[in-house]
Amino acid sequence: MKLKLLLTLMFGILLFVPATYAEETPPPVDEEITEKSSSTGKRAGSYYVEFYSTDFNGKKIIKSVRLMIELPNTIVNKSYGEGIDAADLRLSIGATEQLTHQQLVEFSGAHAWDIESGQEIPIDRVVVTKQTDNHYKVDYFTKKGTSTRTTILESAKVDFAWDDMVVNPNTYYLINNGLISLTVFAVVLVPLVIALIVFIQLGRRIKEAEEVLYQIK
Repeated sequence: MKLKLLLTLMFGILLFVPATYAEETPPPVDEEITEKSSSTGKRAGSYYVEFYSTDFNGKKIIKSVRLMIELPNTIVNKSYGEGIDAADLRLSIGATEQLTHQQLVEFSGAHAWDIESGQEIPIDRVVVTKQTDNHYKVDYFTKKGTSTRTTILESAKVDFAWDDMVVNPNTYYLINNGLISLTVFAVVLVPLVIALIVFIQLGRRIKEAEEVLYQIK
C-alpha cells in the first residue's frame, strides 16, 4: 500500500513540474498607463505604439507614439525618408560565394522601411566585395539608393547557425526552456528514484526480520 502511494506521488510530481514551468507569467499591467498595441521587437525599424490612460473625469485618453529602433548597422536616410539595416555574418569557409543575393538578404535579416509609416521597402540590390581571403563586405541598397554595409567573416569552425538566429530568433529561447525543463525533471526524478530504492530495500529487510522472528517463535 505504501509502495503504491509512493509511486503515485512520484508520477504526480513528474507530471506537475513540466506543466508548471511551461506556464508564462503575464507581465503586470500598469493602472495609470497601459500599452494598448505594439509591434516593436528586436528588428530595426519604425514602430507606432499606442498608450491609453484615464483622466480625473474618467475619460480615456489615447496617445500614439512613433519609435525607431536602431542597431549597429542601421542607416537612416532622412533625404529619402528611409531606414535600412542588416546584420554581420560569420560563415564557414567558402559559403559566401555559394549563397545567392536573396539568401544573403534572408540570413543577414537585411530590410528597409519608410521612416514615417514603418512600411517595408524591398531590398533592390546586393553588392558583395571580397576584401581578403575569408573576409567580405556586403552592401544592401534600396531602389532610391539608401544603403548599409555589413561584414562577412569566414572561419573553419562556426559556433552559431546564423540562418536560425536571424530567421527564427526564438530558437535560442526554445532551447533554453527545454534545458530548464530537462534539468528540473532530472532534479526531481533522481531523489525520488533513490528514495524508492531505499524504501524497497527497507521493506525487504523488515520482511526478512519478521520471518526470522516468526521462526524463533
